Amino acid sequence: LLAITVDISELKTVQRALKESEEKYRNILMNMEEGYWEMDLRGTYTFVNEAECRLHRRTAEEMIGKRSQGFYSPETDARISAIFNRVYKTGTPAPMLDLEIDRADGSIATIESSASLLKDATGTPVGFFGISRDISEKRKAENELEQYRRDLEQMVRERTKALEEAQGELVKRQTGREGFSIR
Repeated sequence: LLAITVDISELKTVQRALKESEEKYRNILMNMEEGYWEMDLRGTYTFVNEAECRLHRRTAEEMIGKRSQGFYSPETDARISAIFNRVYKTGTPAPMLDLEIDRADGSIATIESSASLLKDATGTPVGFFGISRDISEKRKAENELEQYRRDLEQMVRERTKALEEAQGELVKRQTGREGFSIR
């Protein structure tokens, strides 16, 4: 009878640490406020966190396995395709970009989203990943502020014109009085 024993306690410790690390990062991804998504090279969602689902007002089941084209207008989809092509060719991440998404409830939201190249362990590109956040309220407030600024500028122009007219009228009256003054 021949028996071989190997101490695998170190291996078990490393495996436990790896599992804890994976759980920690999955917990972060699933519970962060920003949306996180992953797609394959064809633009099919392979992973979305809860926040990304809230942005789209869809469940993960409604998104995973679906091409992103169904969630954007044709113009936005063409823009996204161009961005993904550039990211794929250069390997350079795309910074936060404003995009409009068509939500499941029919509403449209403005989001900010980044895109980076997702690579496997050998460095081969396998897809894309990114972070998204809803900026609809921010854009609405900026638009309202811009409209208020334009309205104020118009009011200033109108008041300036009225003051210039009043000043011209005052100058005419003063000139008229001086012409009639007796000395």
